[in-house]
Amino acid sequence: MTAKQWLDENNICEQTYYHWIKIIRQKTYEPAATSANTACVKTMRSEVAFAEIPLPAINPVSAGENGFRPDITIQTGSVLIGVSNTASDALLGKLLEVIGHAR
Repeated sequence: MTAKQWLDENNICEQTYYHWIKIIRQKTYEPAATSANTACVKTMRSEVAFAEIPLPAINPVSAGENGFRPDITIQTGSVLIGVSNTASDALLGKLLEVIGHAR
């Protein structure tokens, strides 16, 4: 399966995929290639392989391991956020700002 086929099958934007590939390469491969260990870094063409990482099922009704039971839950995509009535206005504002940027 090609990267393009996998992206299409999983509804992932190709630009987003290549953006993260660039970041990963900058953080891992490029520093290794420019260090004294250049003899250890070899460029090889290989096929892309993807592995599914299952996420545990979330039950929003039950209390969590620490006994927290949210007064309100916010779900966006596959992320579920539990919020207490005691959350400050500043925290709620920041939370909504982050959710808006994540879309």
